Amino acid sequence: MNSLQIKYFLTAARCLNFTEAAAQLYISQPALSQQISALEKELNMQLFVRSKKKVYLTPAAVVLLDELPDYERLYEDILTRARLANEGNSGIIRLGVLQGQCLEKELLEKYFNFRREHPNIAFDISSYSFGKLKEKLDEKRLDMIYTTSFDIQDRQDYLCEVTGKNVGIAIISRYHPLSNEKITDLSQLKNETIISVQSIESEEVSRMIREDCKRAGFIPNLREAVSLDEEYLLVEMGVGIGICNQNSIACCNPNIKILENLKIGENRFVLSWKKENPNPAVALFVNYLRQDP
Repeated sequence: MNSLQIKYFLTAARCLNFTEAAAQLYISQPALSQQISALEKELNMQLFVRSKKKVYLTPAAVVLLDELPDYERLYEDILTRARLANEGNSGIIRLGVLQGQCLEKELLEKYFNFRREHPNIAFDISSYSFGKLKEKLDEKRLDMIYTTSFDIQDRQDYLCEVTGKNVGIAIISRYHPLSNEKITDLSQLKNETIISVQSIESEEVSRMIREDCKRAGFIPNLREAVSLDEEYLLVEMGVGIGICNQNSIACCNPNIKILENLKIGENRFVLSWKKENPNPAVALFVNYLRQDP
């Protein structure tokens, strides 16, 4: 039984007159009779008792007339919600954010404006390290990730939208002997331990640090942290110098100081998603981000 058959049956059952029901349905009376006969055959039950003067409902038809209107409304509601989801007007976006990061003001403003304009789209937000973000995106357990452009630059199967600058900075414990020194060149840190996330999390982070130190004339004494959170903790405890970005929550830690005069480099923050992502809400959100403020 499909939605059209339900409509035909309900109209005929309410009218108890096939000619009148056919007129309401804008079809011919023979066509309606054929549809009802086909439905009876499909259900293997008689629905109407026909006489020359009147049409009667069978007990089975009485049950269907009582129950099918609720089913019809439920069916239409399901279709409506499916259409909204297909158009991106409802649904959920699973967003993974790089561990230890604060989102840019402009991105947050657009995010909240988007939520106000699209209240039927929910966001499921979680935080992961570099490697976990890509892993979960590849496994389709995330729809989008917020990360650094350098960490996904070799991924041809990713699309991305630039959200802001990622300015590299060096951070140090306020109690470290060098915290009050004027550090203007990376070479001044050649005798220090430099802390970064382990290369299994992001090979690009380690490579960039090594290249920057090489240009400054030395090979760094690197200590790898298992996560960004651990890196910031080690810096806070005076174990070494950390390399992060201006959006890092470490910059808000009163026990950590930014080496203001040391410029390390710049790339971009991005929202990234897989090319074949079928979630229409993602496309709607990306198009919204691309609109002028």
